[in-house]
Amino acid sequence: MIILSKKLASMFSTVLILTIIMQLLSVLRTSELASHFGTTSQMDAMNLANLMMVCIINIGGASISVVIIPFLASMKTVREGKKVLNTYVITILGISYVLLILSFVAGFVLVEIFSLKEMNSFYYMLYLMMFIMGVGQFFRMISWIQTAYLQMDSRFVTIKLGGLIAALASYIYILLKQNLTIYEAAIAIMISFFIECVFLFLANRNHDYKLDFNYDFKSKEYRQLMKLTVPVMLNAMVYQFIILIPNFAGGYFGEGYISMMTYANQIANIFQTLIVLNVLAMLYPTLSRAFTKSVNEGIQKLGKFINLSNMIVIPVVIGAIILGPNIIKLLFQRGSFTAESTLLVWYFVIFLVLSLPFIVIRELIFKTFYSLGDTKTPVTNSIIGMVFQIVFLLVGIFKLGIVTLVISPLIISSLSTVLAWISLKRKIDLQEMNKPIFKQHCIYIMNSFVMGCVVYFCLGWMSFGVLLDTVLCIFIGIVCYGLLTLVTHQVYIKQMKNILRIRR
Repeated sequence: MIILSKKLASMFSTVLILTIIMQLLSVLRTSELASHFGTTSQMDAMNLANLMMVCIINIGGASISVVIIPFLASMKTVREGKKVLNTYVITILGISYVLLILSFVAGFVLVEIFSLKEMNSFYYMLYLMMFIMGVGQFFRMISWIQTAYLQMDSRFVTIKLGGLIAALASYIYILLKQNLTIYEAAIAIMISFFIECVFLFLANRNHDYKLDFNYDFKSKEYRQLMKLTVPVMLNAMVYQFIILIPNFAGGYFGEGYISMMTYANQIANIFQTLIVLNVLAMLYPTLSRAFTKSVNEGIQKLGKFINLSNMIVIPVVIGAIILGPNIIKLLFQRGSFTAESTLLVWYFVIFLVLSLPFIVIRELIFKTFYSLGDTKTPVTNSIIGMVFQIVFLLVGIFKLGIVTLVISPLIISSLSTVLAWISLKRKIDLQEMNKPIFKQHCIYIMNSFVMGCVVYFCLGWMSFGVLLDTVLCIFIGIVCYGLLTLVTHQVYIKQMKNILRIRR
């Protein structure tokens, strides 16, 4: 058990509980949708439209945490920075709004003028879904801005409460609505983003950094922020293409594959949101402040944060692979969702969760570049990754078939992580980090493998039903890995007490 400062331990526990509840509601909502629509073209249309709108909004939204948090961390006084901050936020919102409008116009032209509506009803459904989900994603972006401000005050619990209320509202509607249509489901999700946006806006109403229309586009600081933002947006654009490409390729293999990939992502996102995103959100401000003080302190914390994150992530990966079929059965296998769909979704889940440890390292490295004021290197890394993925998919689809889509997340994430690590080594000296990180990760893998064997054999002996078997195996896995960690990491765990203390 990691010894943390009391404040951080209490906050992390509360955030973790709220996140678990929020993820549970999100998964239950997806489960209801799966029972209604399964792997039909309707679900394909909503999932693809949502993914497209998420990608568009993420182009502008990526700069919010990457640029705003370091700016707030280094800002000397509120008065000096407030006008710059407001000008920057207005610009980012404006760019995202224009991108959404352009996407809606492009959809209208394709559907109405080029008559795609008559050619295939799927395209018309996709267009309508784009509009609904796009509005929701714009509200979500405003929530990100409020979240960045609240994170600087360590108000992580407030942030999670907003998401929890929104998830609960959409789930209740989808659960209780009789004869639910796919459009009603999409509107419910859109409204949930609006609810979250309003909640966070009200929570932030007395904050010194709250948004107003006090701006100065001629400010040198504003121009400097925009110089940092352009590479971040390019990086985000490339990264979103990397996400979209497999989903468009999924449509090549026929109806249902886009939805299968979405369901698999839902499973992987449970663990990614619960652990990876929560940990990174809490560690990034501390990492940014550390590099602001000195490079050596930043390097020390980077190494500790990589080890800490993957000490949690690696056993989760092993557990998710072993218990994957049970989890998918519990969540989705009913109604239009068949046993065959469960098996295919599990294949996608395996390689998605295997990529999580690489994603942790890559994201911490990228955040290190951002903390050092370098927003260009991550762009180069992402462009190389995108080119490789395009080539890999083009060749693989014809040579390996659907296997290409299954293994691509692991291939791309591992490649981009290696490239990011090499790039960071050229910028700062990481020599002292290599051996400790390698050693710690070998121990994590060994402990996780032992835990996985115990869970696998226990699962084979149990016959209490899918739900109880899964719950008992999760408990056994946690206890087993916890004991192994106490035995192998006594000295290392004690060191985390000072590393993880939040500095305000």
